[in-house]
Amino acid sequence: MKTETDIKSLYIKAENIYQLRDGFEMAQSVKEFITNLYTEFIKRVSIGSNVQPIDNNKHINDLQKLDIDQNSIKYFLNIKISEKRFRELLEEISIMSWGDISAEELDQRIMKEISIKFSSEIFQKTLTTVPVEFPKISKKMLNTISDEIFRRVMKENPEDMCCYFLELKFYQRMARRWSPYIILEHCFYQDILNNTVSAEEENVVYNNKMRAVELSLTSTNEPIVIQKNNFRLYTLIKQTDCMF
Repeated sequence: MKTETDIKSLYIKAENIYQLRDGFEMAQSVKEFITNLYTEFIKRVSIGSNVQPIDNNKHINDLQKLDIDQNSIKYFLNIKISEKRFRELLEEISIMSWGDISAEELDQRIMKEISIKFSSEIFQKTLTTVPVEFPKISKKMLNTISDEIFRRVMKENPEDMCCYFLELKFYQRMARRWSPYIILEHCFYQDILNNTVSAEEENVVYNNKMRAVELSLTSTNEPIVIQKNNFRLYTLIKQTDCMF
């Protein structure tokens, strides 16, 4: 590995391996959760909007004529974002830096972070199709759109959407925690085939395998599934470092 990019690429590949091995069942569930979250989120954001979606292939010359507090918000909220891109935005949100947060604040924090990410994305897509003068008011518009999105998604109970989001975060955390071991295991098996394995390698792999056995014996042997208590799942994610 010569650069940080090489190392990052290696870890991404290790995470891809994880989703086809130990994390396969969880990865399939997460796909369904993301679809449910995406469908519900888009439905709520689009409530009451009758403005046609932006055609990104046409230059929009009349955008400045829109009222910045109402019609333009509807205009932006009809910009389409794919489910794939939506998931990428969710994956970019880091909850590990949130620190102490109460159960009452958790759902609001989650939806606020998603709203900010979503509004930033649709706004950036819009800036590629509007007059040069428009970015001068982008900060005001971005905040307005983000607040409006947050208001809409919080209008009804957001607990299920937050639960789906946390399940994605748990899956991400597990994949990243296992990535170093997957890389080690690959190199270990390669060294066995090449007859170059060292005592240190054998010791590390042995200890990891024994730790896995201990965890298995103390667990309920039930698959990890979505928990209706969002704060409990959030706490579990924050505690995953202690599991290894």
